[in-house]
Amino acid sequence: MAPYHKTQHGQIVLGDSLEHMATLKSRSVDLIVTSPPFGLLRKKDYGNVESGEYIEWFKPFGKEFKRLLKSSGSLVIDIGGAWLPGQPTRSLYHFELAIMLCRELGFYLAQEFFWWNPSKLPSPAEWVTVRRIRVKDPVNLVWWFSVTPWPKASTDASCATSGKGTASAVPPAPIKMRALAPEGFPAVHCETASRNRRSETFA
Repeated sequence: MAPYHKTQHGQIVLGDSLEHMATLKSRSVDLIVTSPPFGLLRKKDYGNVESGEYIEWFKPFGKEFKRLLKSSGSLVIDIGGAWLPGQPTRSLYHFELAIMLCRELGFYLAQEFFWWNPSKLPSPAEWVTVRRIRVKDPVNLVWWFSVTPWPKASTDASCATSGKGTASAVPPAPIKMRALAPEGFPAVHCETASRNRRSETFA
């Protein structure tokens, strides 16, 4: 696929991410970051599958991720939760996804993070705003998987240093975080959608 946009820092490829990943060399990528369509009940224009079908839909992506990553590589997935249809209880699909990636595809769960997103809508409206028997879910899970138990990683760029020279995971003031792909550290950002799939590749 021809690059959609290219600079001295890398390139963006627009197209079917499964087709594009198939053209890349095995064990050639250090980092894959993706926020796939969530397993929501309501269909979105970009295409999504319900939570009950999610694991089988995601599995081809997971296999390609595993093929592409180096032994020191990492896979980071930002994913939100979902509700079961017709009742005020939660789906386990995003936990089942993590289990599938580890038990079937051989990934390791390096760590999990929780992204607080207060801008999320209070849904489902029936349980949260009408009957008021559940609270708004403002949190996304961010799974960090690795090919081996020892992925290439450093917390130097994300931790604040105290006056005594020790690192603190909780900075004294809010900071803006961004993911970096340094020179010589190839990364792939895949926007995985069930139709019109996009793949953004940073070399």
